[in-house]
Order: sequence, then structure tokens, then C-alpha cells
Amino acid sequence: MVGRRLCEQTLALGWEVTAFDRNIELWLDKLDNNPLLTAIKGYIMDSEGIAKAIRGTDAVVITLTGNMESGDKSRIIGCTNIIAAMKKQQKSRLIIVSTDGILEDDAGKYVFESAGYPVEKKEVSEQYVRVLELLKASQLRYTMVCVSEITDAPEGKAYRTYTDTFPIEGLPPIQAGDLARYIVRAISSDEHVYQRVGIG
Repeated sequence: MVGRRLCEQTLALGWEVTAFDRNIELWLDKLDNNPLLTAIKGYIMDSEGIAKAIRGTDAVVITLTGNMESGDKSRIIGCTNIIAAMKKQQKSRLIIVSTDGILEDDAGKYVFESAGYPVEKKEVSEQYVRVLELLKASQLRYTMVCVSEITDAPEGKAYRTYTDTFPIEGLPPIQAGDLARYIVRAISSDEHVYQRVGIG
């Protein structure tokens, strides 16, 4: 959903794009076989496949927004593989789409630790906290983009960003196209480096 919208927008800007997805055939035909696009069918747990996919790139974006089943460790393992590959290849710019649970509340605690936080998102948030710890210990210039919910719609709505903290009024859903638009902006301007950003 977000990956496809991001590909559409970056290709429209004339960027060279490598898309890495285990289900890439489901949305590849919608990109009209653009010569600027390199499409790779692969799995986030495959460290060798990831290393090949990021070769020659200037920035890496992780949009693992699917499965939230209990016990699924694909996010922490996949992000760990990507971080390791980027460090080995001396890449620096990384943007990860995460849950809003890793933002901080007004008491300085992670939002996912609060009593009313959705159970199905808590385990995923815990994985992203571990990813955040890995990023802080690395030299990567990261941004973690934190969302409450993503709707599959093109860009077209205004959004607000919140650095590191969860807004008192909560985070509204964001459209996939608008999230992609922010990611393009963050890559182009080096916005919010070394930060978590709530967006909605």
C-alpha cells in the first residue's frame, strides 16, 4: 500500500527506484513497467537478498505495514538485516514506517505501555523499540515515521507532524499517498534525522 504509492511518486519525479517485496507481482503491473524501476521479489528475512537490493541506493525506506499476528518477528529480524547491510555497504539514510506506540507520552513513557493501547499493536511496537535502540547505536541517519492507521488512498489531505511525542489529541489516520509524500520530502530535505515523527 505505502510502498506502491511511494514508488508512484518517486518514479514521477524521475528517481531510480528499487522495490523489494515478497508480493511484488500484486502491484507491479500498476507501475507500467517503468524503466526507472527495478522490481525484486524477495523476503525481508533474507539478508543476502536485502544486501543485493540496497546496492547502489542513496536511501532506504522500510514500509512493513502488514501482519500484526502475535509471535510474528519479521519486523525486528527484517530491520536488523537491513541495518546490518546498510552499515556494511556504508549507506546512511534510512526511513522506517512504524507504529505510534514508540512515541512518548507527556510522562516520557512509550505510548504502547499505556493501559488503553491496542493489544494487537503492542507487540509490534515493542519490536520497533528494539529497532530504535539499534538505530541509536548505529551511525545511520534514520527517521522513524510513526502512524496510528494508514488508509489506502492517494495523496491529497493536509497532515501534521509531531517530533518524538504523541499529541494529546491523538494521531488521526493518514492516507498512504500523503504518507508517501512526507517520505519523499524527508529524503529530499533530510528532515527529522535521528528522530521519531508522529504523522496524521
